[in-house]
Amino acid sequence: MTEIRIITPQSESWGDFQCGDPRIDRKLLAEVEQAKKNLVRLHGLYEGDRLQAVISLEASVLQAPTEVIAKLGGRERVSTLHIEVLSVRKSAQGRGYGRTLLRHALRQAEAVVVRKILQATFEDSVAASSLTQG
Repeated sequence: MTEIRIITPQSESWGDFQCGDPRIDRKLLAEVEQAKKNLVRLHGLYEGDRLQAVISLEASVLQAPTEVIAKLGGRERVSTLHIEVLSVRKSAQGRGYGRTLLRHALRQAEAVVVRKILQATFEDSVAASSLTQG
């Protein structure tokens, strides 16, 4: 049975996690250091207790370039979800774990968008209420 959960970087033995591409392995170790500083979140796909795949996700809000603001309906700030690394243990490749983590990332992004819409709707309601009560 597989499960996706947020990884506590200190709880894993990263030396034996290898995907077969040394560049990606080095990038993953750099992301582990960022996760230790709470700058990114690592999500892991586990098969039992064994970590089989990792994705690094960073949610943020960016200032949209002036030429893009009109295309965004006047919104100046844009929510983003950045994937810095996706790594599947070499022995676990070909089982769909990378695809599963990408779907997980999309669900995370959708959840962020829904929260932003709810927050904006609430703020608009509060503002409208204060105008009618003032």
